[in-house]
Amino acid sequence: MIVPAVFDAVQYSYSLPPAVGERVCWELVWNESMGRWWSALQPGWRITTALRPADEDPVMMLGGRDMQERVAVQPSIASSGGLRVRYETAAPVPLSLTMHGAVRVLATTNPRPGRRDALPPTPGFATFGEVTRLRLVSMLIDWELKREGWIRMEPAPGAEWIYELAEPPPTLHHYRPPGEDTSAVRNEVLLVDLAVPD
Repeated sequence: MIVPAVFDAVQYSYSLPPAVGERVCWELVWNESMGRWWSALQPGWRITTALRPADEDPVMMLGGRDMQERVAVQPSIASSGGLRVRYETAAPVPLSLTMHGAVRVLATTNPRPGRRDALPPTPGFATFGEVTRLRLVSMLIDWELKREGWIRMEPAPGAEWIYELAEPPPTLHHYRPPGEDTSAVRNEVLLVDLAVPD
């Protein structure tokens, strides 16, 4: 199966980006926001996986209607074939999870030289695969008013620029578009097609 994986600027600071044909071992993560943010990156990509609790204690996070309540979430593993994806959910953990958009690279076994704080994939969460395609995606991100007065950055639908690449760029850029009187910024990510055993 082909899994779209986002290698973002945070991961660029910790790990070397992959090359086409490279075999990799990554820890991947997904949540509903990623599905919404990256829905235009791989239209139609959707996968339903088995879901089970990970061997990790629940963590306390802010949540609830006003995002001020402390809510316990259980780290879980979504799996299908050779794919393993970290997902956090309230207990009880559902039996399945349907992911869309893209997953995000959380950890790799290829740290940047000198980065001693780069952590390898957590045991049980490792996905092994081969990189088959690279694309640079530039997304226009702007502020959006959400429910109950919350404001947050969201990609502007239909404003993505996608470029095919033969090799990964040395860096990713984050910049305000020139000549535009707006709060919007352009944010680049590396989109990787990862071939994973079915």
